[in-house]
Amino acid sequence: MRLKIISCNAARIVSLAYSLFAGFLRSHGIGNTIYSIGYMTMLMTALKLPEVIDRQEEVRELLESLSSRKKSVNYALIGPRQIGKTTILRELRKRLEEKGVVAVHLDFGVYRYAPIDFPEALIKNLLNEYASQSGTLEKVIARATGLFSGLKGLKHVRPVFEIGTDQPPSVMVHLERVESNPREGLELAFRYADGLAKDSGRKVVVILDEFQHFVEFDSQPKLRGALDVFRAAVDARGDVSYVVSGSRVHFLRDVLENGRSPLFGRFNIKEVGGLGERYAKELFMKASGAAEGDAGEAYGLVGGHPFYLLALAENRKAGERVAATYDRLLTSPTGALRMYANYILAEDLGPGTGGARFVKVLRALGPGPLAVSSISKSTGIKLTNLPWYLGRLIEYDLIGKKDGEYSIEDRVIRDYFAKASA
Repeated sequence: MRLKIISCNAARIVSLAYSLFAGFLRSHGIGNTIYSIGYMTMLMTALKLPEVIDRQEEVRELLESLSSRKKSVNYALIGPRQIGKTTILRELRKRLEEKGVVAVHLDFGVYRYAPIDFPEALIKNLLNEYASQSGTLEKVIARATGLFSGLKGLKHVRPVFEIGTDQPPSVMVHLERVESNPREGLELAFRYADGLAKDSGRKVVVILDEFQHFVEFDSQPKLRGALDVFRAAVDARGDVSYVVSGSRVHFLRDVLENGRSPLFGRFNIKEVGGLGERYAKELFMKASGAAEGDAGEAYGLVGGHPFYLLALAENRKAGERVAATYDRLLTSPTGALRMYANYILAEDLGPGTGGARFVKVLRALGPGPLAVSSISKSTGIKLTNLPWYLGRLIEYDLIGKKDGEYSIEDRVIRDYFAKASA
């Protein structure tokens, strides 16, 4: 292991370059787009709104369990995109830190196409968070060096630490030879979390957002068995708790509740839904300065989905009816809701997965629910092939089945295709 000191300017340049590159990836639909990752937070910051609306009960319950060293518990927050999961997680992390818990929050949307960067990021975040609470970065590094030296069974990957001279100082981590040993890098990172908890005598909470992308690691040859590595970390049952979160509800339920899954029975699942009517209207009125009647119209159009409510509030023109704003955002090439719908389709149903046929099915369902025979007639897809496409669309939470008919679940996606089919 080596310890390097890099200049203040160099450290800032590296940090800036990372931020710019992450922004580039998001803006090109890799992981999450600009709209998808930070849209609600940016709006709330600009409008000086509280980020937590109608979520205090969820935060309080998680905080009570996760802040206790006497409880070894793990949670999974699942729910549709932009429904408020990340807002809950950010508030949870802040409150855990206030209680002296070493809590870190990582988004797998960032590491989806660069999985070898995740172990470095986890170790770096844990080190910096612990150092910020203890105020002694050099001692934290020294103790971390001892911890890594004591880990058995790790043959190839070794950490290198780089400390910036800016104030407050921060550490960057590079794992040597992780490119050829990514699974060992994962094991090292998770074992460090456990080692830090034991060595510091503190509770450690690791929050992993967009967890469905971590599950995808398991299909990569060099990372095969990633879920087994994570299961071993969860089963260590020390003073480390894990909170995973994701927007692929059906997929993640299968990963966490299927008896054949390595993670079966290891997480308490909490499904996050939309805001109640009172809070949805409150959010819209605060964001737009609109009257309660307009807020009720917005709620009638998009329900309690915070992202949709804020998109309407931000983009509404003076004197414009809420319904007219909604129509414009769905039909204009630069409309926020149209762009968001296109993002979802590109992210989930790209050309490599038979995307054109998926879109045909969704176009057929735009006007309303249909039975399989009607979908086949409308799309030209054979009845024998249709179940596969319908199954995938259900897996991606785009459609549902009720009383023998299929329909689009999300209101905005449904209306997007209804207008496209008109």
